[in-house]
Amino acid sequence: MRCLKLAVCIVVIVILSAMNPVSIQGMDQNTSSKIIVNLPSRTLEYYENNALIKEYPVAIGKPSTPTPQGFFYIIDKEVNPWWYPPNSNGYVVSSGPHNPLGYRWMGFEANYGIHGTNAPWSIGSVISNGCIRMHEEDVEELFPQVQYNTPVYITYDQIKVRVDKIGKASIGIYPDVYAYGKVTLEEVKHKLMTEKLGNLVEDDFLLQLISKLEGEQVLFAQLYDLKINNRELPQYLVGWGNVIYVNVRNLSANLDTNIEWDEQQQLVIGKQHSVPGMVKNNILYVGVNYLPTLFGVRQSWDEYNNCLTINALELLMAGQPVTHNVQQINDINYVSIGTVAKALSRKLYWEEQSKTLWLGSRKIAVTMLAEEPYIEASKISDYFNVSVTWDVMQQTLNMNYFDWGIDYSMYLGEMGDFFD
Repeated sequence: MRCLKLAVCIVVIVILSAMNPVSIQGMDQNTSSKIIVNLPSRTLEYYENNALIKEYPVAIGKPSTPTPQGFFYIIDKEVNPWWYPPNSNGYVVSSGPHNPLGYRWMGFEANYGIHGTNAPWSIGSVISNGCIRMHEEDVEELFPQVQYNTPVYITYDQIKVRVDKIGKASIGIYPDVYAYGKVTLEEVKHKLMTEKLGNLVEDDFLLQLISKLEGEQVLFAQLYDLKINNRELPQYLVGWGNVIYVNVRNLSANLDTNIEWDEQQQLVIGKQHSVPGMVKNNILYVGVNYLPTLFGVRQSWDEYNNCLTINALELLMAGQPVTHNVQQINDINYVSIGTVAKALSRKLYWEEQSKTLWLGSRKIAVTMLAEEPYIEASKISDYFNVSVTWDVMQQTLNMNYFDWGIDYSMYLGEMGDFFD
């Protein structure tokens, strides 16, 4: 039932195991690389430092002699292996063109191994006695890279989701080669969710993949990284067609500002401007080319790393970040007065009838942007015990307490907080 190689080699392994029952752990560990074989896709992936180096097509065991699944190590390597056919009564095939093991062998479990083949037409099929066959040129390329004790994971994933090094996101639905059960839409969606890609693919697209069972990776999005002032965000930009989109609600939260969605007009409404948007899988998206208009930011592309950096104005308190919610109107910087008061632990009172904002008994001149009061950055010192400096190069406003103290508590009455 198994792919048998040189019997002498097996005997040697048994003897070594008897002498040293922890021989695998005792060898030099090579944890920087690993091999993942996925049976339904009939692929072998070689990784170094968790980065995929290359994927190879393979042949695997037929249902009656399946390839074992689980976690193994490379325990044996041999050039020009000999082959003992099952039930051969001592018949042996030496290395050469008639040897089905090809010219390289990497054993991972008793009589199971990864090896070459003299039947290249079989690669991609479910045909072996349990071993993993590779094209001869592939196994000879892989062989010198793989060391003893390299981990080997043999999996049975009918659903493969991948994001490659340049951000191409793909999904593949593969045949149930050992008749374990058909893939369901719920399973596919769960897989995408675990990869944090669940909202990028519509159900109709997935149902088509399941019904066709094409057995290959299908591209569904181009992903890009996103940074704000060189701080990487845990979200992707998504490319569909020729347009790159961002989840604008997530972005606005990271920029500490609010937006509104006009579904009838299909517009995203910001503090000063509105831009076109679209809803896909219940996520509101905006094309990245509209971000400077919507949020008043600058942006730059790093094409080599597939990354968009948003350069947003920022308010600091003694050098520490407070908020990105800084609006620039006619080259004048405005800051949310509520955010300033909260950072300075000050109480504000909003008088709804007169639309007036008070700090104690002092009335504050504000500019309303999308129904939120803002103050000119240069006027903050008129009401709070801080200086404000503008760093043009860093695009930051930095508040610092004055060295001489001013006590504004006399102005604070029992008028409640404008912000919690």
